[in-house]
Amino acid sequence: MTIVLGIVLPVFAIIALGYGASRWRFVDDGGFRGLNFFTFSIASPCLLFNGGTSGHEGGGPAAFAFFIASMLIYGIALWLGRACSR
Repeated sequence: MTIVLGIVLPVFAIIALGYGASRWRFVDDGGFRGLNFFTFSIASPCLLFNGGTSGHEGGGPAAFAFFIASMLIYGIALWLGRACSR
């Protein structure tokens, strides 16, 4: 339980800080646009690249399971989309 809280708690703390900064106008709209640009243009691709290039124990089977599940969900969504559009 401590490990999960150690991972999840900082994420929710950052979300709460962002909400508070928006609610009490600590950061204006231009600042949020800059933070949004940084997050989605620089930080997220770097994080994805780092996670994808560093070797993790059990990475092969986990990646295989992830892609199989993703393809299965995509196939179901595609089938539902075509079935409901008729």
